[in-house]
Amino acid sequence: MGVTLNIKKLKSLAQDVIGWSCNNSAWLYTSEDDSAAVVGHISEDGITYPVAVIDCDQYYQGQDSLKLARFYAEANPAIILALIEKIEALQKAED
Repeated sequence: MGVTLNIKKLKSLAQDVIGWSCNNSAWLYTSEDDSAAVVGHISEDGITYPVAVIDCDQYYQGQDSLKLARFYAEANPAIILALIEKIEALQKAED
């Protein structure tokens, strides 16, 4: 499986949503009916601010929902921009 890395596009997308970098947490939300993996922000007071629900159940991979939510939380805009900065520095050093 070939992967094409378009750093310019990824950088632009991350810059467009840099204000959402605080969405760097994932947790399992359990209600009376269902449980769901959530990506969002948890305040210092423990208040949760959900932004996205990750549900892999329809693909018979429900056990991966929280794993995927944790990945999405970690790959937030600030982290992506930091990784791109390192890549660009390495590319510049090669020149």
